[in-house]
Amino acid sequence: MSLVGEFEERIVEQWFQNRQEQKEQKERLLEQQKGMLILILSLVEQRFGKISLKLQGQLIKLTAPQLQELGKQLLTLPSKKDLQAWLDDQKKRLHQADTTKS
Repeated sequence: MSLVGEFEERIVEQWFQNRQEQKEQKERLLEQQKGMLILILSLVEQRFGKISLKLQGQLIKLTAPQLQELGKQLLTLPSKKDLQAWLDDQKKRLHQADTTKS
């Protein structure tokens, strides 16, 4: 094999290795987010009792940073109504951020 051929082969191997590492990192992040979501759902139900499917759906849509912030907020949110207001505020912020990007 020529020097150029070996170089090209190494580049291709490195590209595939980078893609695999990115895939594995994404899978780890998704697993972490799933774990945070399970914990948050458990904490919400422990604090406020059974929650509606609608509220569960809103929690599932939260990003990892939002889940982390909600974990902190759960210490001070006094009611389901306040939780719903917090979720509505997060939705508005996300929509505003999307609107300013376009």
